[in-house]
Amino acid sequence: MATAALIVAIVSALGAVAAVWVSIWTHRQQGSRVECVWSNAFPVYGTRLGERHIQVQAINHGRSATTVSGWGLEIVDAHGKPTDSTVVVFQTEPWQPTVPYRLDSESSVGWMMAFDELQATLSRQTAPVHGVLAYVQTGTGRRIYSAKRVDSNLHGK
Repeated sequence: MATAALIVAIVSALGAVAAVWVSIWTHRQQGSRVECVWSNAFPVYGTRLGERHIQVQAINHGRSATTVSGWGLEIVDAHGKPTDSTVVVFQTEPWQPTVPYRLDSESSVGWMMAFDELQATLSRQTAPVHGVLAYVQTGTGRRIYSAKRVDSNLHGK
């Protein structure tokens, strides 16, 4: 009798742990899950290939929509941590999405910044530039950074 009670208790405990895990997983899946990535981009104008750009993309892997209120690049310190120095574009090309941008579930959006413009901005920095991270900012003010730095040789040094 005691063995049967022990088996029932163990099975019940395992079932409770599984139920808690499913509850946590379900909760995480319900909201938005935004990721930021960057890539090199070359816009095409008819038959003419444009100059190099850095594309910053927001990808929503979640089930709920969210708002992207801003995007840009942030200079990092020697330890790879973001600083308060950001590079943003105030006048975007008319073919680019405007911010704020409503990002639906399971969708993405991207913006481009001219690489020459980025290099010129970084060359005017008085503090040393150790790298740059792309970011998108949600409507709540949360910044999501890219996992990898933008090209390591941005400023030609």
